[in-house]
Amino acid sequence: MSTTYPFGRFLGGQPTRWALLYVAVVLMLLLTSLLALASMAQGWRQLSAATDNLTRLEGHAVTSSKGQSGSAGLEPAGPAFLEGPSRTIAGAALLQRTTDAITRAGGTLVSSEIDPQSKDNAVRVVAACELAQSALQEVLYELEAGKPLLFVDQLFVQPTPTSEGARLRVSLGVTGQWESGQ
Repeated sequence: MSTTYPFGRFLGGQPTRWALLYVAVVLMLLLTSLLALASMAQGWRQLSAATDNLTRLEGHAVTSSKGQSGSAGLEPAGPAFLEGPSRTIAGAALLQRTTDAITRAGGTLVSSEIDPQSKDNAVRVVAACELAQSALQEVLYELEAGKPLLFVDQLFVQPTPTSEGARLRVSLGVTGQWESGQ
């Protein structure tokens, strides 16, 4: 009983075909190994870049806190709530802070009011102003980044009809919490 294999019949008796098949298999294995090594090298490069980035960020956090423990050095100084013996005085302080932020950014205050509809201990100010397009981000950052904690909960922006340096008409609603137990 003899078994014949179709593959053996194709290559049978011709050593050049066997040699070509051997070379092809070795080249495929070599190519597979090279691709695996390239993939591993790319993973190592990504890991190294992530480690460097982490080291840089950890170093930045250490230098920014300068001897203060934890994240306490990253917090802005001051009370978290609006100060004042009454809600009206706290509203006036919030209005003053909003007005100062607008004028420091080179804006012009058109109108402002303390919202009497505020609920609980929230104090809300609505201010309309005109400012340069580049100064809007500065105003928003100054209001929301520091303490007391303030939130811009209303923002309407539209360009002015005149073309005086790309100025914008902006309506801001700024809210802060007043601590009533002071």
